[in-house]
Amino acid sequence: MTSSSSADSASNSPHVIRLHGPWQGECGVQNAECGTESEPARVKVPLRLADWVPADFDGLVTLERAFGLPTNLDEDHHVALVVQTQAATIADARLNKQPLPVLPGRSADLPSQRWFDARGLLQTRNRLSLTLAVTAQSQLVEVKLELAPTSTSC
Repeated sequence: MTSSSSADSASNSPHVIRLHGPWQGECGVQNAECGTESEPARVKVPLRLADWVPADFDGLVTLERAFGLPTNLDEDHHVALVVQTQAATIADARLNKQPLPVLPGRSADLPSQRWFDARGLLQTRNRLSLTLAVTAQSQLVEVKLELAPTSTSC
Protein backbone atom coordinates (compact mmCIF):
# COMPACT_ATOMS: atom_id res chain seq x y z
CA MET A 1 0.00 0.00 0.00
CA THR A 2 1.45 3.37 -0.95
CA SER A 3 1.59 6.27 1.47
CA SER A 4 -1.06 8.23 -0.49
CA SER A 5 -3.54 5.34 -0.41
CA SER A 6 -2.73 4.88 3.28
CA ALA A 7 -3.50 8.56 3.89
CA ASP A 8 -6.74 8.25 1.89
CA SER A 9 -7.72 5.23 3.96
CA ALA A 10 -6.99 7.06 7.21
CA SER A 11 -9.02 10.11 6.13
CA ASN A 12 -12.01 7.84 5.40
CA SER A 13 -11.80 6.07 8.76
CA PRO A 14 -14.28 7.34 11.33
CA HIS A 15 -12.98 9.53 14.11
CA VAL A 16 -13.86 7.85 17.43
CA ILE A 17 -14.64 9.68 20.68
CA ARG A 18 -14.98 7.29 23.62
CA LEU A 19 -17.36 8.39 26.36
CA HIS A 20 -15.72 6.65 29.33
CA GLY A 21 -16.93 8.98 32.03
CA PRO A 22 -17.62 10.06 34.53
CA TRP A 23 -21.26 9.04 34.22
CA GLN A 24 -23.98 9.68 36.78
CA GLY A 25 -25.93 6.53 37.48
CA GLU A 26 -29.09 5.47 39.28
CA CYS A 27 -30.24 1.89 39.65
CA GLY A 28 -33.62 2.26 41.34
CA VAL A 29 -32.25 0.92 44.63
CA GLN A 30 -31.63 3.58 47.25
CA ASN A 31 -28.26 2.69 48.75
CA ALA A 32 -24.73 4.05 48.81
CA GLU A 33 -23.47 1.93 45.89
CA CYS A 34 -26.33 2.69 43.51
CA GLY A 35 -26.70 6.32 44.47
CA THR A 36 -29.73 8.06 45.86
CA GLU A 37 -32.30 10.39 44.38
CA SER A 38 -30.36 13.38 45.71
CA GLU A 39 -26.89 11.97 44.95
CA PRO A 40 -26.43 9.75 41.86
CA ALA A 41 -23.49 7.37 41.81
CA ARG A 42 -20.42 8.21 39.70
CA VAL A 43 -19.37 5.39 37.37
CA LYS A 44 -17.07 4.90 34.39
CA VAL A 45 -17.35 2.82 31.23
CA PRO A 46 -16.50 0.00 30.85
CA LEU A 47 -18.84 -0.85 33.70
CA ARG A 48 -19.37 -4.26 35.26
CA LEU A 49 -22.76 -3.97 36.92
CA ALA A 50 -21.69 -6.42 39.64
CA ASP A 51 -19.32 -3.68 40.86
CA TRP A 52 -22.25 -1.29 41.27
CA VAL A 53 -25.61 -2.97 41.87
CA PRO A 54 -26.68 -5.55 44.48
CA ALA A 55 -25.95 -9.19 43.55
CA ASP A 56 -29.66 -10.01 43.13
CA PHE A 57 -30.44 -6.90 41.04
CA ASP A 58 -32.72 -7.35 38.02
CA GLY A 59 -34.11 -4.08 36.71
CA LEU A 60 -33.43 -0.74 35.07
CA VAL A 61 -30.40 1.50 35.49
CA THR A 62 -30.08 4.99 34.08
CA LEU A 63 -26.72 6.50 33.18
CA GLU A 64 -26.20 10.12 32.15
CA ARG A 65 -23.17 11.97 30.87
CA ALA A 66 -22.52 15.46 29.56
CA PHE A 67 -20.15 16.21 26.67
CA GLY A 68 -19.41 19.04 24.29
CA LEU A 69 -19.92 19.32 20.55
CA PRO A 70 -17.09 17.52 18.74
CA THR A 71 -14.70 19.95 17.07
CA ASN A 72 -14.10 20.07 13.31
CA LEU A 73 -17.57 18.65 12.70
CA ASP A 74 -18.81 19.58 9.24
CA GLU A 75 -22.42 19.46 8.08
CA ASP A 76 -21.48 16.59 5.77
CA HIS A 77 -20.43 14.29 8.64
CA HIS A 78 -22.37 11.30 9.92
CA VAL A 79 -22.35 11.05 13.71
CA ALA A 80 -23.24 7.69 15.19
CA LEU A 81 -23.54 6.85 18.87
CA VAL A 82 -22.43 3.26 19.41
CA VAL A 83 -23.38 1.44 22.61
CA GLN A 84 -21.93 -2.01 23.27
CA THR A 85 -23.39 -4.11 26.09
CA GLN A 86 -23.14 -7.64 27.40
CA ALA A 87 -26.22 -9.34 28.90
CA ALA A 88 -28.10 -6.02 28.89
CA THR A 89 -30.89 -4.47 26.81
CA ILE A 90 -31.01 -0.80 25.91
CA ALA A 91 -34.49 0.27 27.02
CA ASP A 92 -34.06 3.94 26.10
CA ALA A 93 -31.37 6.20 24.60
CA ARG A 94 -31.77 9.97 24.57
CA LEU A 95 -29.61 12.90 23.58
CA ASN A 96 -30.66 16.25 25.02
CA LYS A 97 -33.94 14.65 26.17
CA GLN A 98 -34.81 13.57 22.60
CA PRO A 99 -35.04 9.88 21.63
CA LEU A 100 -32.08 8.76 19.54
CA PRO A 101 -33.10 7.09 16.26
CA VAL A 102 -31.63 3.62 15.74
CA LEU A 103 -29.48 3.02 12.66
CA PRO A 104 -31.11 -0.33 11.77
CA GLY A 105 -28.59 -1.59 9.22
CA ARG A 106 -25.67 -1.14 11.58
CA SER A 107 -27.51 -2.33 14.70
CA ALA A 108 -28.16 -5.69 13.03
CA ASP A 109 -24.41 -6.31 12.54
CA LEU A 110 -23.73 -7.31 16.16
CA PRO A 111 -26.54 -8.00 18.62
CA SER A 112 -24.44 -6.63 21.47
CA GLN A 113 -24.03 -3.25 19.71
CA ARG A 114 -26.67 -0.65 18.99
CA TRP A 115 -25.99 2.21 16.60
CA PHE A 116 -27.90 5.49 16.89
CA ASP A 117 -28.02 8.52 14.60
CA ALA A 118 -26.87 11.42 16.77
CA ARG A 119 -26.18 14.04 14.08
CA GLY A 120 -29.46 15.94 14.15
CA LEU A 121 -29.60 16.15 17.96
CA LEU A 122 -26.13 17.48 18.76
CA GLN A 123 -25.83 20.88 20.43
CA THR A 124 -22.96 22.92 21.84
CA ARG A 125 -23.49 21.19 25.22
CA ASN A 126 -25.02 17.71 25.21
CA ARG A 127 -26.53 15.33 27.76
CA LEU A 128 -26.66 11.63 26.90
CA SER A 129 -29.03 9.40 28.86
CA LEU A 130 -29.08 5.60 28.61
CA THR A 131 -31.59 3.37 30.37
CA LEU A 132 -30.58 -0.29 30.43
CA ALA A 133 -32.42 -3.42 31.55
CA VAL A 134 -29.72 -5.33 33.43
CA THR A 135 -28.79 -7.89 36.05
CA ALA A 136 -25.68 -7.89 38.21
CA GLN A 137 -24.00 -10.01 35.50
CA SER A 138 -24.49 -7.31 32.82
CA GLN A 139 -21.79 -5.04 31.44
CA LEU A 140 -21.75 -1.74 29.65
CA VAL A 141 -18.69 -2.42 27.51
CA GLU A 142 -18.32 0.78 25.49
CA VAL A 143 -20.06 4.01 24.56
CA LYS A 144 -18.57 6.06 21.74
CA LEU A 145 -19.29 8.59 19.04
CA GLU A 146 -18.10 7.82 15.52
CA LEU A 147 -17.73 10.75 13.13
CA ALA A 148 -17.25 10.10 9.44
CA PRO A 149 -17.63 12.11 6.24
CA THR A 150 -20.89 11.48 4.37
CA SER A 151 -18.94 9.70 1.62
CA THR A 152 -18.14 6.95 4.15
CA SER A 153 -20.42 5.27 6.63
CA CYS A 154 -19.91 5.18 10.41
